[in-house]
Amino acid sequence: MSIASLHSTEFAVGQRYLSDTESELGLGVVIDVDDRCVHILFPQSEETRVYAKNSAPLSRVVFKVGDTISDQAGKSYTVSAVEEVMGVLKYSVNEHENGAVSKGIMETRLAANITLAKPLERLLAGRIERSDWYDLRQDILRMQSALAGHPLKGLMGARVDIIEHQLYIAHEVGKRIAPRVLLADEVGLGKTIEAGLIIHQQLLTGKAERVLILVPDSLQYQWMIELRRRFNLNFALFDLVRTAAIKEHDPEQNVFATEQCVIAGMDLLLDHPDLYDQAMEAGFDLLVVDEAHHLHWDEAQGGNDKYDLIADFAEETAGVMLLTATPEQLGAQSHFARLRLLDPDRFDDLDEFIDGQDAFAETAAVASLLIEDKPLSDGQITALSSLLTISVDELATINEDEKLRTYALNELLDRHGTGRILFRNTRESVKGFYGRSSQPYPLPLPEAWVDSYQTNGKLREQLWGEENQPDG
Repeated sequence: MSIASLHSTEFAVGQRYLSDTESELGLGVVIDVDDRCVHILFPQSEETRVYAKNSAPLSRVVFKVGDTISDQAGKSYTVSAVEEVMGVLKYSVNEHENGAVSKGIMETRLAANITLAKPLERLLAGRIERSDWYDLRQDILRMQSALAGHPLKGLMGARVDIIEHQLYIAHEVGKRIAPRVLLADEVGLGKTIEAGLIIHQQLLTGKAERVLILVPDSLQYQWMIELRRRFNLNFALFDLVRTAAIKEHDPEQNVFATEQCVIAGMDLLLDHPDLYDQAMEAGFDLLVVDEAHHLHWDEAQGGNDKYDLIADFAEETAGVMLLTATPEQLGAQSHFARLRLLDPDRFDDLDEFIDGQDAFAETAAVASLLIEDKPLSDGQITALSSLLTISVDELATINEDEKLRTYALNELLDRHGTGRILFRNTRESVKGFYGRSSQPYPLPLPEAWVDSYQTNGKLREQLWGEENQPDG
């Protein structure tokens, strides 16, 4: 069997063709031809296709002498000769059961169950596609493979001008499996962009599939718009109206199981225990909490309601990101408690944490020398030895041994201070940012707002949440 080129073939009713793009349709027959189109019936699949004559993805089927063919009754024959009658092929055949008997079969009567789905069959039949298409597919596969293994996969394509410190944090955190970090850059240095890049990379690389973002009510729409506009991430905003609509449609449905990526206000879960239970039951791979400085805790009274809420989710969620520009706003105890949410095994004793903070200056000085690739004095080597519980003899070659310096630096990060959990940049350390200056403009209070819901109750708490803080 061979496949004839369409460029040298005129369509005629009764001719048989295979579809180049849908070979599973079987052997088709031309049932109508007009000036512009050709109509093909595929009896095997009972489908009819209409193609433009000058660009039809069809191949003419021509059997050669010696090929075996079958008619519509299922009988098999061997082709002994081929001739063309008014554009339609006529095969002279011999019956398999009695090779001496010869007769003619028009191609119109051939069985329709011929397919060339297997690669070897297509190759032997001469159905080989253009080499430039193969080259294109090969190039695409190479590019996909390169992108899949690129170290910045998930960090490219965002509609942001990424600054160096943002890229470093996003890359360092995003490549982790179930990252648990506190992003504490100063106001205006791009914590939301860093968090968006990390979320994007976690979703794109498959490290996370379900993400829950808990924010103050006033920031819900801002987060939803930023993620959609900058990172093309579709997050569903869950408020009381949406959750009530889902429950009304299906009272048994877990509302948080209807979406993979959710933004919700913390107050929604605090005020509605049933929604809290459903969110906990649905489970998430990554939890993101903005304005985390509102999570207050002290040794005497424990945590406030928001801290307890996040503590419950942090215990059940593998990845946790807390965002705040003022990590120590509510004191060292609250700062310690937020770090404990991320790594309860490391931060398990408040007094030890405070003592470690006081002695951190020495650790930071040694780490700075290692980072800047400067030599350590004998006294600093001795100090490093006590910090790492490694003998001085083992550190004797640290000024010449690059691997030993890298090992020592990594050990310092993992054993002392906040390690790889806290990321903080300040405007003083990150150059190129303009300062911010407040220019308040007082507005008179409308008479209709006096003693109304705009200036009292829940709305006031949302608009001026700082009034409820200890330093408010």
